[in-house]
Amino acid sequence: MRSILEIALISTILLLMIYVCYKQKIEPGTHQKHIPANLMIIYSGTIVAIIIATFITTQLEEIEINGDIGQVGDFVGGLLNPIFSFMALIVLLRTTKIQIQEIQKSSEALLQQKEVTEREKFENTFFKLIDRFEDFCTQYTRAVINDDGTTRAVFIRGQIKEISQLIQPQEPTKEQVKKIKKEIDKLFHKSLDNNISFMRRGFLALYFIDDSKLKPNEKEFYARYFFDSFAKNERYIFIMFAYAIGTRSKALTRKYGIGENIKPALYISEHIEKYFTTKKILPPKK
Repeated sequence: MRSILEIALISTILLLMIYVCYKQKIEPGTHQKHIPANLMIIYSGTIVAIIIATFITTQLEEIEINGDIGQVGDFVGGLLNPIFSFMALIVLLRTTKIQIQEIQKSSEALLQQKEVTEREKFENTFFKLIDRFEDFCTQYTRAVINDDGTTRAVFIRGQIKEISQLIQPQEPTKEQVKKIKKEIDKLFHKSLDNNISFMRRGFLALYFIDDSKLKPNEKEFYARYFFDSFAKNERYIFIMFAYAIGTRSKALTRKYGIGENIKPALYISEHIEKYFTTKKILPPKK
């Protein structure tokens, strides 16, 4: 009978230990609930009660309290010390788990704060670039140059459109492109300083978006915001000058779809219309 009770005691304690270890298992990336303190007290009390019951059942009749009090202490202490040590270990593991989770939460909060700060810095610079671009457009492309109220943007658009009259439909596409770029380049140099300032301010904003660490859909959003800052005819002038003056400038205007809403009739040739109305995703930078 005594052996059966001892085996039952050891088995019960082991099962409780296994259950506690299972509940305290820490899995990366998860936030499991802790064992409540009152449940820990119940575990400890249950184990102590089992030990006392076993002691009373198996040892009390064989021990004379007056002469064998040391044996009682050895028996109880020998059983309780490992159990309480194990409980202390469980408490330590629980405390460590709480600390790890708090560190993870702090790291996540710091990362979110860093992202917010970087986004604020980006937007501050971005909106300053937009303001500079619009200020220059007010002085240059939006300025009235004739008594009839014609703005410079309308005048430049008309000059670009006239280039289409120099293009022969039967000419090879390559020859048409060369002629168009040559004529646009001539027009660009008629007011070189102002046109350079217009394009540089515009592409500073576009390069800033493209070179940022934003996600593709976020870049698309800010690019659309930038395009909305163009007044009538300015977008058309911008993409036609970009087509003639630089490879990356031309590619970025296509990538972000700046020419999608321009009327097909305004394009000098069908080739240019297809180029700007079909997006091309640029390869990632190395």
